[in-house]
Amino acid sequence: MQAQVDRLCRQLAIPMVKVGALSTLPPEVFAAAAKACGVKAGTIPETAAAIAVKSGVRWTSACDNRATPKGAATEVTREGLIVLNRAVGVMLARA
Repeated sequence: MQAQVDRLCRQLAIPMVKVGALSTLPPEVFAAAAKACGVKAGTIPETAAAIAVKSGVRWTSACDNRATPKGAATEVTREGLIVLNRAVGVMLARA
């Protein structure tokens, strides 16, 4: 997870941020990605999915755990971070 967050930070030209305990993803990185890609920031999975959709990169149910039973924390998976990095690359190349 940390390697994918580092890659995302490099693409966005923002300072590196550490993944938190239990692989908690840093929300400020997703906010920066939303701003750079011109999408509205929401929850981490909503933001990542919106970037993927806007870029034309396919976001699947394997990319986040929003379909888990109610009450579970929603997060982007490692697969989702890979997809998000691809999507951000597409969006930045268009800019």
